[in-house]
Amino acid sequence: MRVLAASTAGLLAISVVAAQEPAQQPLPRFRTGVDVVLLDVTVLDKARRPVRGLTASDFTILEEGSPQPIVSFEELDAPEPDGSLVPWMREVAPDVRTNTDDHRRLVLIVLNDAAIPFQFTRDVKEIGRKVVDHLGPSDHAAIVFTGRNSRSQDFTSDRRVLREAIDRSVDASMPPELAAKYGLRTTQRAVQALLDIPHRRKALIYVGGTLVPPLSGNTSAPIGSSSRGYGAEGDAAYDIQQIIKHAQRANVTVYTASPAGLQAPGPGTQLSDLSLDALNNQVNETGGFAISNTNNFDAQIRQIFRETGSYYLLGFQSAHADGKFRRIEVKVNRRDVTVRTRNGYTAARPEKEPRRARGDDTPLPLAKAVAGILPTPDMPMRVVVAPFAGPGKDTATAAIVLGLQHPAPRDGTRIVEKVDVMSRAFDADGRPRGWFRQVAQLTLRPAEGVTDAKYEVFSKLELRPGRYQLRFAVHSGSLGKSGSVYHHVEVPDFTKRPLTLSGVLISVDPPLPGAPKDFLTSLAPVAPTTQRSFSPENRVTAFFRVYQGGRKPPGEVLITTTIVNEEDREVFSASDTAAPEEFGTARAVERRIEVPVGGLAPGAYLLRIGAAAADRPSQAHEVRFVVRER
Repeated sequence: MRVLAASTAGLLAISVVAAQEPAQQPLPRFRTGVDVVLLDVTVLDKARRPVRGLTASDFTILEEGSPQPIVSFEELDAPEPDGSLVPWMREVAPDVRTNTDDHRRLVLIVLNDAAIPFQFTRDVKEIGRKVVDHLGPSDHAAIVFTGRNSRSQDFTSDRRVLREAIDRSVDASMPPELAAKYGLRTTQRAVQALLDIPHRRKALIYVGGTLVPPLSGNTSAPIGSSSRGYGAEGDAAYDIQQIIKHAQRANVTVYTASPAGLQAPGPGTQLSDLSLDALNNQVNETGGFAISNTNNFDAQIRQIFRETGSYYLLGFQSAHADGKFRRIEVKVNRRDVTVRTRNGYTAARPEKEPRRARGDDTPLPLAKAVAGILPTPDMPMRVVVAPFAGPGKDTATAAIVLGLQHPAPRDGTRIVEKVDVMSRAFDADGRPRGWFRQVAQLTLRPAEGVTDAKYEVFSKLELRPGRYQLRFAVHSGSLGKSGSVYHHVEVPDFTKRPLTLSGVLISVDPPLPGAPKDFLTSLAPVAPTTQRSFSPENRVTAFFRVYQGGRKPPGEVLITTTIVNEEDREVFSASDTAAPEEFGTARAVERRIEVPVGGLAPGAYLLRIGAAAADRPSQAHEVRFVVRER
């Protein structure tokens, strides 16, 4: 399943503390899913609203009917989308990606295009868009297609990217047996991919078609036997059991949604809620529920986010290491409430003796940092990616700026920092399409009173036109730490499209220390930065290029720059015209736009850069930034 399914993450340790212990006590450490079993528990009142303010003493955990001590407890609330914000503050993702986001909730949207007839494609897209609409500011989501998996999208908080992935959904329906096989096993792999992500609220929303096809093959063979054919009810039921088993183990709440809406079952029904019964009847074992036989998708999806957004994280220490499934039940000492959580877990197996390590057994720190579904946050990182046309080439060059920081010494002495950097590109099918590795060294002289010395490393990648997930990893020799950050980018075909914009690079004066010096000068004659928070005293510049490809002679292009504030009110506007002769043989013009931060009140802003020409589709880029108090 592309990068998502191929990713692996090591067993991580998390800190938990018993609720009754004083806050000043050191936090004991447990291994997620081995010593401590973590449960996401939602408590709902009669109106299905989350019940808040409970304590550990209000809960009882029963394992096989026996009470278990609660060793960790936390009440969590994922912030919901702020409906009072103007559209751009909700919808426009920052062009700077980081690995320090508080990913409170991960939502995996599985669209079973392998089994959805054409007439329900619109409803499937509607459900997917409504899920994206309900994402909170710290939520990350991924889109997985069971039929045409190359259209899938890895985890991101960018709603525009998620909606574009959903809109790529087309009718990929297959024969029933094959559709069931693709639908179930892709879903199973999706759940397995979430196994090693600890301390996250994880939900899988399956927007499905037929999961259990008519019986076929040798139906007299034992259930689960390959001689029955995959279409046999027993084989499909076995795979559904595996989905539920892995979801319970990974602490994933599973929901299903039938796009058919209200339908009367009977002859001629092509997609009814009955076709999902085999999975619908078991999702409650993970704490989820089924959306079926309804046309009101919005209300049900809102309930999913209500339940997954406000919950309690409970942990108890397992005494079992036999690999067996253990039934659990959570009770609350409140009347007239409903408790939603998984109904069991699979105990860990006894650990084997570690194999003696050889020189080639341990992956490089950089390789380990880019192997996970989510980036490695051990070193805080920021990244900006801006594609530019390569002169005389059909490939583009992606300018890359990595923002890093180093703890400043208490005595104020200088720091000689050496970082190993690796950049990797994966295409829409998860295949590697480019990489670059370099070593950057620079001397940092932290200012007095500064906690962290910030600096930037410049890199680049040669890429053909297309959609990519870019993964960047760094290893600090002085800190002995590694980190990674991911970015999604679409590289346009600069040579063929009639009108395109390069990426936008922002520079600031005074700049942060950066290395290698002048590394990107041949691509862009500015010192780009990942900074997007500026003082009124800073001098801020936006740099970009406009291209006219194809065979038609270049035409006149209107270039516009606007800035809007948090109230969506325009506070700056400028425009100029690029004449045809300016484009020259390279069919490109460049612009530097001064961003007037000194004349803006403190707050958040959106910079919009646009290009328009007659008989050519207009182009635009948007950059979010903040002006600080003086």
